[in-house]
Amino acid sequence: MSEIDKDKIQNIFVIAITIAVIIFLLSVLFGVKYYYQPKPQETLKYNTFNFVKQGAIWYTNWQRNEKVYQIGLRHSPAEVEKIPIIGNFSNDFNKNNKIYISFDPFSDNKTFKHQATAASELTTQLSGPLGRKPTAACTKGEQVKACQNRPIVNCDNKDLNVVIIKAEEPTQILLNNTCITIQGKDDELVKAAEKTLYVWFNIIKPPTVPARI
Repeated sequence: MSEIDKDKIQNIFVIAITIAVIIFLLSVLFGVKYYYQPKPQETLKYNTFNFVKQGAIWYTNWQRNEKVYQIGLRHSPAEVEKIPIIGNFSNDFNKNNKIYISFDPFSDNKTFKHQATAASELTTQLSGPLGRKPTAACTKGEQVKACQNRPIVNCDNKDLNVVIIKAEEPTQILLNNTCITIQGKDDELVKAAEKTLYVWFNIIKPPTVPARI
């Protein structure tokens, strides 16, 4: 075999290898694009509101007066709409902007995470879009260190707006004039808090409206 023939064979081999590598890279590139396409966003239309789920949060736009707010909560209204609302509510709740978010300092430490999450959800939305003034409080326990610098507020304070966070079953929202008790165990407590918010936003319209903020 001549040197020219050897060079041709080598060139053909190099070209073949190059083409094979190119084909392999293209197949990998398009294969990755095919198999790893981003998942479409989960959406929900609830009444007149359009929700989009990003990560673990459901977002929608809500308008108060001329300003539009983006509302973000952990559960969609469809996930919390069946939580019962029991009792009667007073319109006096809207006469004072201050709302006490109160909890029992003697409750089980294991429930603290969900109590804190529920309180955070309420405080964020009340102080932002809803334009109220939430204040942290305790239902009892003046001698407890965590409550020494906080007001002691519960449903006995008839002249105050109070939201009590109660980490126990059953999951429900109890109305008592200007006092709301939001209760549930673990994540059900957070759901109950968010049901209350959806009602305040007028996104969920229950048979008995607990408040129009």
